[in-house]
Amino acid sequence: MTTERPLRVIILLDQAAQLASLANLLTASAYQVEMLHEQECSNERLVAFQPHALIFDMAVAPETKLSCLHRICAIFPDVKCLVCFPAELSHETLELAVQEGIYAWVHASTDEQEFFLLIRRHLENIRLEQEYQLLQKSLQQAKSELSQIDARLKAVVNATENLAACSNLEELGKQLLEEFAIHMAAEGGSLYLKQPDRFTLLHALDPGHAPLDILLPLRPESVLAQVVYAKHPLLVQNIETEVNMNVSGWSGYRNGSLLVFPLLDERGEILAVLTLHNKVFPPFTEEDLHIGLILVRYSYEVLRSAFAMRQLRVNEERYRSIFENIRDVYFETLLNGEILEISPSIKHYSLYTRDELIGTLVQQYYARPKERQQLVAKIIENGRISDYEFYLKDKDDTSVPWSMTAELRLDNAGQPWKICGTLRDISTRKRMENELRELNEELEHFVDVRTAELQQRNQELQVALETLHKARHQLARSEKMAMLGSLVAEITHEINTPLGVAITAASYLDEETRAILQEYRDKKMTRSALEQYFQQAQRINDSLQANLRRAADQLQSFKQMAVDQTGEKLRAFRLSECIQEVLFNLSPKLKRAPYRLIVQCPETIMLQSYPGVFSQILTNLIMNSMIHGFEQRATGEIVIEAASENDWLLLRYHDDGKGIDADQLARIFEPFYTTKAEQGGSGLGLAIVRHLVTEQLRGEISCESQPEQGTTFRIRVPLNLPDAPETTP
Repeated sequence: MTTERPLRVIILLDQAAQLASLANLLTASAYQVEMLHEQECSNERLVAFQPHALIFDMAVAPETKLSCLHRICAIFPDVKCLVCFPAELSHETLELAVQEGIYAWVHASTDEQEFFLLIRRHLENIRLEQEYQLLQKSLQQAKSELSQIDARLKAVVNATENLAACSNLEELGKQLLEEFAIHMAAEGGSLYLKQPDRFTLLHALDPGHAPLDILLPLRPESVLAQVVYAKHPLLVQNIETEVNMNVSGWSGYRNGSLLVFPLLDERGEILAVLTLHNKVFPPFTEEDLHIGLILVRYSYEVLRSAFAMRQLRVNEERYRSIFENIRDVYFETLLNGEILEISPSIKHYSLYTRDELIGTLVQQYYARPKERQQLVAKIIENGRISDYEFYLKDKDDTSVPWSMTAELRLDNAGQPWKICGTLRDISTRKRMENELRELNEELEHFVDVRTAELQQRNQELQVALETLHKARHQLARSEKMAMLGSLVAEITHEINTPLGVAITAASYLDEETRAILQEYRDKKMTRSALEQYFQQAQRINDSLQANLRRAADQLQSFKQMAVDQTGEKLRAFRLSECIQEVLFNLSPKLKRAPYRLIVQCPETIMLQSYPGVFSQILTNLIMNSMIHGFEQRATGEIVIEAASENDWLLLRYHDDGKGIDADQLARIFEPFYTTKAEQGGSGLGLAIVRHLVTEQLRGEISCESQPEQGTTFRIRVPLNLPDAPETTP
């Protein structure tokens, strides 16, 4: 039998070849050997090596060796010293060596092989003695541990008796945790009860460190998570090295050791978690873990029983509260009608108390007693009945409507035994149903009357609407004709000028022609007079042609606009030409007005649309600016901009007039809305514009304006109306 570690031997040499050979031999035999000279044998070297045996060579300077031996034996009393001495060594020196406590001695003069054998025999004896001492020590320690375990187990048995006496879950939790703390030498700890969404603190040995609640889910790899998810206890012998210690919710547990035990229910699910904390040395051990498991296994049943009792009490309280306070009436009756149970709420509806009804026959309270037999037969046939309506008599003999939901219960033999269910007073529902039925009848009659009235009013409204449409069309036509009349008057005035000049020129030419003709007849005409007449005739003819052409152009333009506005026929036209025709027709008014008009319209914009409608729109906008925008203003500017974008024409009309306030701006397109009613305004100008843009041209129009900031109209219409053929410039 060998020790777990080799025997450590120090050999003190004095140039002794024999001892050096001994060192080699011992090393080969698995001894741990260190050879030192006397001057190297310091206390530090000895403490570092921790030798089991020392071999001294007493051949040289024995007094010095004795002094060294004395020092070593004083510091290391358990070290075994072997002394090698020569035959000439005095007995007094040997006696001194024995007094110092040497283990054995060997004559250096002995045969070398026998010398080595003696040394090994002594070293083997030393090794055996040490093993014996270790075994004795281990045996004593084991006896002590067994004694401690026995005492702890007896204490655990006593603790289980204390736990069994607890009937309250909170009391049990407190007792359980305190018993653990006593038998596990714990300074702190907590007991948490598992809830659906959290762990709730049931008791703590050191309040303040353990939170009242730890919410689920637990953080992965935390101490509690390891125990809860693995369902195994956990021993943490050094909290400082457990990096996930505090993430479960604890605070203050920063040193010492920790034990955590899961408490499971009968299905193996977590019921509670118990933690123990030890701040002092020694820390919790595996033995503590096993002792704790013994107590935990017994605690399972006690805790389950206490938890079940608590749930039972909670359920009883809940059932009692429901039974006593439920608005519906719970009942149990035998098939013959005897009332076994009925909730106290029956008194609220019938004035009968629970005690008055139990034991009586339920059919005596039926408004129609025979209905009870039919009801029982139906329940037996179907096993249950739902929302069955019938009448019961209350204590005042008043019939009260009830709704019953019930089911059949069987006895142990499988035979019909009793009927259990609920009753609901439906007096309010019945009253509301009657009121609702009466209300529906009244409502139907009211609807019929109102429908007839509405139909009559709709007919009257339709007639009025048709009359209004006719009036609007007539007013719009009147407005258009009035505007055209005004334009005709202006154009007539304008045409009178060139026609007057032409008539004057023609009259003058007639006079000159008659005069030259008379000279010719009187044979008084000279060549120079004839040439002068021809020159005057040419000038007069040029003036006549210019003025007549001007009048003809004006008439042709007006004729084209009138035809476009009344004929409503699609045609291809160039927008810039249409704008110029409008300006030409309005030139009599524009000439007398101090306003500037700017047109920015590319020549390439072609439309397949209604040019007369465009003329009407532009005319109305220009007249609107002159009448309203530039009212009482000596200057003004109108800008007409046109552009094409994809298949759309974008037209922007702007004047820098006095603008429109927000209230008026919201109503400018309303028919008949005008601020010039006292001056004869009809309020149809801009309404006609919107109608023409949206209905005739199938586009859209908007207006932007602020007081003293001018007014801008934006018009967006298709270049080619959908039902018109495509145009090409």
